[in-house]
Amino acid sequence: MTFFEEIKKIKRLKDEGVKTPLPSNHFFLEDGSVLAYPRGDGDTRQPYIYDGMMMWAYACGYIRAQEGAFSIFPEVKEGEEPHVAFFANVKGELISLLGMPILEGETVKSRYTVLTENAAYYFTEIEGYTFAVRAFLSSLKELYFSVGVLSESGSDDEITVSSFFNPYLRNDSRSYTLWYRYFKEGRVKDNETVTFYVTEGDKKDCNIVHLGIRQFCAEGCEILYREQTTKKAQFNGGINCNLNNARVARECIIEQPQYCTAFNDYAVAGDVTTLRFNGEARLEYRFAISNDKTEMSGDRTDALFAEINKKMKSELDFTFDEVEGAAFTPETLTAFLHKVQYQVNINALGKDLGGSGNIGFRDVAQQVEQCLIWNSEDCRKKILVIMSHMFPDGRAPRAFSIPEPGQLSIMSLANYIDMGIWMIYAIDNYIRYTGDYSILEEICGYYEIVNENGAVVKKSDKKDSLLCHMIAIVDRLVRNIAPDTGCVRMLYADWNDAIDSLGNTKDPDKKFGTGVSVMATLQAYENLLMMNNIFKAVGGHEDDIARYEDAMATIKAGVFENAIVEKDGERRVLHGWGDKREYFVGSFCDVDGKNRISSTSQSYFAMSSLYTKEYEQDILNAFRKLDDKYGFRTFDTHFDPNLQGVGRIGKLPRGTAENAATYIHASLFGVLALYKIGCEKEATEQILKLMPISHKTIDKTPYVMQNAYCYNPEINVDGSALNDWFTGSAAVIIKIVLTNIFGIQPGYDELKIAPAKETFLKKATVSLPIQGKRITLKIEKTGVSSMTVNGCTCCKNSIKYTELEAENEIFVTI
Repeated sequence: MTFFEEIKKIKRLKDEGVKTPLPSNHFFLEDGSVLAYPRGDGDTRQPYIYDGMMMWAYACGYIRAQEGAFSIFPEVKEGEEPHVAFFANVKGELISLLGMPILEGETVKSRYTVLTENAAYYFTEIEGYTFAVRAFLSSLKELYFSVGVLSESGSDDEITVSSFFNPYLRNDSRSYTLWYRYFKEGRVKDNETVTFYVTEGDKKDCNIVHLGIRQFCAEGCEILYREQTTKKAQFNGGINCNLNNARVARECIIEQPQYCTAFNDYAVAGDVTTLRFNGEARLEYRFAISNDKTEMSGDRTDALFAEINKKMKSELDFTFDEVEGAAFTPETLTAFLHKVQYQVNINALGKDLGGSGNIGFRDVAQQVEQCLIWNSEDCRKKILVIMSHMFPDGRAPRAFSIPEPGQLSIMSLANYIDMGIWMIYAIDNYIRYTGDYSILEEICGYYEIVNENGAVVKKSDKKDSLLCHMIAIVDRLVRNIAPDTGCVRMLYADWNDAIDSLGNTKDPDKKFGTGVSVMATLQAYENLLMMNNIFKAVGGHEDDIARYEDAMATIKAGVFENAIVEKDGERRVLHGWGDKREYFVGSFCDVDGKNRISSTSQSYFAMSSLYTKEYEQDILNAFRKLDDKYGFRTFDTHFDPNLQGVGRIGKLPRGTAENAATYIHASLFGVLALYKIGCEKEATEQILKLMPISHKTIDKTPYVMQNAYCYNPEINVDGSALNDWFTGSAAVIIKIVLTNIFGIQPGYDELKIAPAKETFLKKATVSLPIQGKRITLKIEKTGVSSMTVNGCTCCKNSIKYTELEAENEIFVTI
């Protein structure tokens, strides 16, 4: 499909097709792409990733690009000048074609952005013309921008199109200062090409050179005038002017063009092209991080796009046909969850989570745990990559980069207690879904810490099996069981890393004290149980089984003796405590004297094998106090800024992020807990609150999961999110939908189907592979419970894998 065929198809879908509503004036189109209209209360963005390079396309018109820590076009804060811009001048009126910069007084009939999985399309419609800009990242790791114009006149037209590229091309985007321009040179090479040369070095004898190139071509038109400049002030109209002025684009001429700029101004690639055309014309722009020219044509750009314009690899599919008691339609829910699946996919399989150049160890583990359901092949490889970044003692880095061959990973070495825990969950889930125990025999390497304070690491000579890596992780947890309490020490922090002081000690001879994370303690108990199940499945390991059973007994006693407290008939699970139990968090009297409930400790106790029915009301009472406008908060009582002993959490404003806000990831742990203890009605109420499609407005991307809903009316914060796309809440929502709502619960030897009965789901279908079998599950709410497997009535809700066929249809009524 050519570029013009694509934009005409998108226009037809927008004008004539069914549009499924989303929050904040967004819509799903029939092909699953997202139509976004301009808004003033937030912005929507879509990441496009190839082999570690990432292009962010913002619906408002900003473009950002980077490869790890290397910034090509830096992040732009709201209202700042964009680094990439296109303009059209039609009969003396200037139009911004991406939407940024915003030009006051434009007579635009319609402006909208369409975001697909592989490209962003920016549409601007004015009287007589439609402009469209397609932006995508090619498999060559180059950025392509196709500018198309369609005229309704049926005769010759003359318009002027201008472009502006201001690349950064350095590893530290914080250095974007006056000094930066001294070390960036732009040079016009010919009528279609501008090259960039940037030097960078933070040491006396170190100088790194970065290159860039912007190329141009035009088709379907006659070029009447074309000129270029490399001087930002010349394009804008003066040293103190910005792109809102854009004199070159307004006047359609560059007098005395400056073909080389360095030192005294920011080097850019600015151009102006006046063209005559009939019907339609296109202009192509390429940006690459080299000085190498390549052939430029519309056909070549379309071929490069066709190469990457493919659907996500997935063996999972689902359709929701009917829902009840929800603010969204079944069509919206289906399309939304496919987008969340895509969100999880890029988090699990990418090289960079969020643009920092590295991957959080626990973050990627949680994403892989769900992504393996639809792409076990690539997730198997990713599991081995992740585990090869561990240390021999079972410790894992907070974050790591995936290096090029022959290079070392760059790591964050904060000594969290919980990093490896999440990989045990992921590998256990992999075995349950695939039955592939051979992964345990795969050989992985390790890293070693050379200098902890300097975060210097090296490759270790040691290599052993994945199972040995798992044993190392769990042995480290066992070593960190505090003898006096039977619970696992916090060390630097646990999952709620805003509380990062419980592990501290006043003892100058020790790095960490005996402060405890109850969440990590409960997770360690489940890890031990998982490992023993795996040992029994593969055979042998009797000594390990015995050791782990002893550790489980110690933890069990410690939890019931020390982690569960009671006052006036009310019981709760502590969040944790400081060194020597000198103070508590999540207790009836915390370090600040306040009564406080922690959501994660209640959730993980309810999800653990230690939970019994007698604690149901205690858990429900705690969750009722944690509930708020947008769902369960991390704590029911906030932390003040200068509170000692808890860490940075108090520096966050009340009701934001982890400080007594609806931090969605944690809130969804609560939903999992409610399902686990059989409180489906309460779980349904929460999940409906937590999905963005339930709300009218979302200030971040409304078709994927956010990381929080912050709420504090005193500072006029109502539903704001800190982040989107790179958040564990996406993985947990997929887990809840499959495990609890559909009720798909693979065991080692059998498949359990136990869909929730009190749910917003009325009729739905899901299809996925489990242990080499294709399972198609259809659920319908009828008020009568029944289950058939391949047409035969099943009196129980579990089936041995050996009893299943290659293709299976399971029909469940609830």
